[in-house]
Amino acid sequence: ESGGAGSPVLCNVKCGEHALEVRHTLAPEGLRSPLTVSSSAPCGVQVRLSPQRLRFVCVRSASTADLWIVGGRVAEWRRSPGGPPSSAEVWLWDGELRGPLAPDGGGGYAAAAAVTVKAGILQGTGAGHADGGCRLSQALALPGSVPGSQWQVAWHPRLPGGRCVLGLVAESARGGTPARWMARLADASGASSPVQQQQQQRHRPQLSLRLRTVCCRSAVARARVTVNGDTELSCDETGYSELPDGRDRESRVIPIRIEGVSPSLLPGGACEFVAHEGPFASASIPLELSCHVWIYWIPPEEDDDDEDADEPLPYCNGLLWVASDAEQVPDEAMAVVGAVKCPEAANDSFALDGTSTGPFDLRPSAGPEEAGGGPLAWCLLAGLKVEVEPVPGFDFCRADPSPLRERCAELGGCEFQRLLQCPASIGTFKPLPPPKPYRLAVRTACCGRALADAPASVDGERLKPLGGGEAGRFRLPRRRLGDLRGSLRVRVEGVAPCLLPGGAPEHSAPYGPSEFSCLEVPVACLLWVYWLPPEEEADSDGEGGGD
Repeated sequence: ESGGAGSPVLCNVKCGEHALEVRHTLAPEGLRSPLTVSSSAPCGVQVRLSPQRLRFVCVRSASTADLWIVGGRVAEWRRSPGGPPSSAEVWLWDGELRGPLAPDGGGGYAAAAAVTVKAGILQGTGAGHADGGCRLSQALALPGSVPGSQWQVAWHPRLPGGRCVLGLVAESARGGTPARWMARLADASGASSPVQQQQQQRHRPQLSLRLRTVCCRSAVARARVTVNGDTELSCDETGYSELPDGRDRESRVIPIRIEGVSPSLLPGGACEFVAHEGPFASASIPLELSCHVWIYWIPPEEDDDDEDADEPLPYCNGLLWVASDAEQVPDEAMAVVGAVKCPEAANDSFALDGTSTGPFDLRPSAGPEEAGGGPLAWCLLAGLKVEVEPVPGFDFCRADPSPLRERCAELGGCEFQRLLQCPASIGTFKPLPPPKPYRLAVRTACCGRALADAPASVDGERLKPLGGGEAGRFRLPRRRLGDLRGSLRVRVEGVAPCLLPGGAPEHSAPYGPSEFSCLEVPVACLLWVYWLPPEEEADSDGEGGGD
């Protein structure tokens, strides 16, 4: 497997004829081709994914219309967990990809090249490399619907520089057909004629930006907004800010940059956006921070210096955490098995399978456009509850009342933004009582006396004999918290195997909290009873054999 988009795969192949098969998220059926390897063949083979696999799809829900890039069959994407709502209207997009953007010398930005999209499919390859990266990714810097279309591109993200759009789409796959959001569409049906377009241009409201969280529609306090590369905007307490007026121009685009917020939380995973100003422009650009959470637990730290201690190990608790920033999740974080419940979310419950710590996306059951424009009185995360199945060696106790709900009740405001500053502990893993100290005793079955000269080992490690009056007894290694059950591989040396259980020097024994505190290895008391006939004296040279 490749380590990432465009990274090489290294392997050793013998000379001869081979069948090459490559599997990828965007090609689940696999790419197959014959491969001939000889001493004169090049040492590298390139396998290319065609952008013709991409589909440009429009989705219209109750409140918004958006443009998506789907990396597979549209029908499968609609049925996948990350697909559009079942009630949404879906159709294939017609338009052009007109990037990259460049200053036009008049205060605006102009497009360089164009790639046509018809019925959702790229016309021509649109592939190849250009100066600075992928040609198709650069063309996506300025998507535009065909003239006369009802739904025109209003605003969209700019792809990260140097990244290939195929890799970005593939990264969006989370157990279903990969798809990446590309643009917000605006309804242009009310401006079909040039006269109507001029009237709409004169009377449309001032183009504005609203930056807020999706969980409770609160303004993002630490975000900085810059337009046209140099003008910094300030947002009010609702996240609202007006963009520079450009109604004196017939059509132009406005680059917007958001700083102070992780791009993964912004639409399209980008921190730069392009707003289209003109008769089809959207009056407001709603940039919503996705409510992503990571749920994980951290085991208690253990002191390896106490490995051979006779006293019980101290009780240390593990903690269950919820975070909203991937960079705050430590390397030692472990996933849990359980369920998440959030009554105010559209996905009000989902399972935790123990394979991933996140991110898990939470969205309100009613979108911001449906619920109104002002902030909500209660943050979505206030109702978050996590039920976790016990981890081996621990009992789980959920924090009750919820710390998230308590903070929202006491402080108000957005709990999601507080989690961005610092994760919160929402539960405790309490260790089960550790097992008693283990001993190994090698004793005779006849009178129970220890064999002091019989060395022993467990799991390949030589045991330390106990001193004092415990000759023939050994201390077994203590099992750590979370690893309280298993088996020990015990080997006794210096004793004939026939005297040991099973007639072998090595055997397994279970251990656990309720198992033995002293493992007895009996040495059988076997006796061999025999007699030796007397040795016969040899005749001496025939003497005494006769007269």
